[in-house]
Formats: sequence, C-alpha cells, structure tokens
Amino acid sequence: MKKIAIILLSIIILTGLVSCNNKSDENTLEIYLVSGDLPDGENININNLVLENTPIITLDDIERYYWEDQAFVMKKDLLRERLDEQTGKTYATRGFPYVVAVNGERVYIGNFWSALSSYMEINYPLIYIEFAAIGKDYDEFNLEPDEKLYAVTFNKLLDDDGNWVNKQAADGIFDKRIKKVLEKAGVLF
Repeated sequence: MKKIAIILLSIIILTGLVSCNNKSDENTLEIYLVSGDLPDGENININNLVLENTPIITLDDIERYYWEDQAFVMKKDLLRERLDEQTGKTYATRGFPYVVAVNGERVYIGNFWSALSSYMEINYPLIYIEFAAIGKDYDEFNLEPDEKLYAVTFNKLLDDDGNWVNKQAADGIFDKRIKKVLEKAGVLF
C-alpha cells in the first residue's frame, strides 16, 4: 500500500513539474475584445475586465511587427472581418476596447478606433481600423497587395509638459514581454 501511495505521489509531482515547464515554453500574443465599454477613469484594473472568449488577433495573424514604429502587418481586411464576426459591426462611436495578453498575462488596454468617429477623449493606445496612423511612407513597409498595415498609436501622446498622458499605456506598448514573443516567433523587425 505504501508503494502505491509513493508511486501515485511521484506521478502527481512529476505531472506538476512538467506542466510548470510547459508554461515557460509558451509563446503567445493575443488581443481580446473587452465585453462592453471600458469603465470611466484612468486607473482601470486590467484583470477585472471581462474579455470575449476568442481573441480577435493572435500571433499567427501577424506577418511582420516593426517595433520602433509600433506597426504591424496582417492580411488585408482580417481585422474588419473579425470585428464583424465578434461584434456584428465594424464601427462604434467609442471604438472597440481591447486587451493585449502575452502568454496568458494581460499587458495593456487599447482601443480599435475608427477615423470616422468624432469622439476624441481616448487616452489609450489606438489601432485605427481604416489605416495606419504613422508618420512614414507606406512604401517603407514593402506591403504585398493582400496585406494591410496597422499601427499602435495615441490620440494624444504627451501633455503640455512633455509627459506621457497615460504612462501605464505607454509602458504597455513597449513591454519587453511583447517584444520577446514577437522575436521568438520570427516576426519582429
């Protein structure tokens, strides 16, 4: 009986060690839509937000990610198709809030945004649905006809004193965990 108990205990311990090791091998980047609107205020606890079950963008969707520009390339119209699938619409006055997660850990809050929206009080990173709001010539990104460039940007980057409007969000988009996952996947440029 003691031998059986020892064998079972050993199996349980080994299973636990193996599952812990698998966690460190994860290499995922996922963007999830937030269910509903973001609460008002800047001090939102990212871990309390209710997210959709299926990510709207995964690491597999990203063809190339240009770190310095915070711009990435995906297949054309994939974002619009996914927004339509998950929300039933491709436009919302206050955008579509999202959370970026790396290896299952939430990193920062952002908003898929439409240039058609007149609502401008957003202090989160934005990804414009229609185009990449970037101060560079698109030719520098060597886009294929079936690809589209998106950029993580801000409505208002700095206040009048040159400080980040939302430092937590700024720190989030340049989080080293994101860079590491992109690098490991071979899509970082």
